[in-house]
Amino acid sequence: DSISAAVLPNRQHMVTSLDKTLYLSHLTTRKVLKHLVGHPSDVSGLAVSRDERFIASCDTTGGIILWNGETGVCLLGEVKPLTSQNGHAKSAITLDAVVHCIRYSHSGNRLAIATKDHICIYDAVSHQRVKTLKGNSGGSFTLAWTHDGTYLLSGGGRYDPTVRVWDVSKGDEIEVFHGHINKINAISVNDSNTMITSASCDGSFRLW
Repeated sequence: DSISAAVLPNRQHMVTSLDKTLYLSHLTTRKVLKHLVGHPSDVSGLAVSRDERFIASCDTTGGIILWNGETGVCLLGEVKPLTSQNGHAKSAITLDAVVHCIRYSHSGNRLAIATKDHICIYDAVSHQRVKTLKGNSGGSFTLAWTHDGTYLLSGGGRYDPTVRVWDVSKGDEIEVFHGHINKINAISVNDSNTMITSASCDGSFRLW
């Protein structure tokens, strides 16, 4: 089984996955409101835009499906259900690599996708790739946007357990934070972009 979960910004709903299916549920009552079906393989990650317009989910085959956050309909150019001949939803974005993490920018206009090879930045509406970042050596496993969307932070695995800061418009790495000695699980940035927090499999929690 593969389980992922994300709480919507309204704090009233959450989206979870089990195997190939996503479930949009009421956070308090746990009542399932919608089933989001379409992935051909187990869902490996989720992201929700802050304005709740979009839900993005990735699967173990490298496919990314974008969903309407209110209706649960697959998005591919237009807001309408699209299915392929085999009965699976068409992926809005398909990458020939294992996807480790997906994150919407705070504005909801950009979607960052971390794979074992690099970090891809997509326009969340047109689904076009706008930038490719090198990412951590051996792959980036977690991502976080600054509030204004200017910078993206990535956390590496056990072979490169660093927090790296990227200028998204230029594609340049501008800062590297060393200190963790194992895979970084989570990163966050405060709204004023003055403090970074990171948590690692080494059991430590750091402020930068």
